[in-house]
Amino acid sequence: MIRQTEPIDTAAAINTALQAERDALHDVAAAMAEARRLLEQARSRAQHIVDRADTRIARVHARCGRRVMERVNALRKQEAGLRANKPWSELNQAQVDHVIAQVAAALTEADDALLAKDTPDG
Repeated sequence: MIRQTEPIDTAAAINTALQAERDALHDVAAAMAEARRLLEQARSRAQHIVDRADTRIARVHARCGRRVMERVNALRKQEAGLRANKPWSELNQAQVDHVIAQVAAALTEADDALLAKDTPDG
C-alpha cells in the first residue's frame, strides 16, 4: 500500500473537476455554434446553386420557346406560300384520283409483301 504524504485538498479537486466540466461545456457550445454557422453557409451556397440553376433553366426554356415559335412561324409562312401557289381547291378530280391510286398501290404492295412473308414459300 502506498502512503499519501501530502493531504488531498478535496475542495480544490472538486473545483478543478467542475472547471474542467465548464470548459468542456464551453467547447461543446462553441463547436455547436461553429457547426450551425457552417450549416447555414452550406444552405446558403446550396440555395445560390438552386437559384442559378433555375435561372439557367428558365433561359433555356425561353430560348427553346422562341426557337419553336420561329420554326412554327416559318412553317406557317411556308404553308401560306404553298397555298398561294396552288390552292387545294384548284386540284382537279383527275389529280385527286391519281394521288388516291398511288396511295392505294403503295398500300397494296406493302400488304402483298407482308402476305408473301407469311406464306410457307415466301
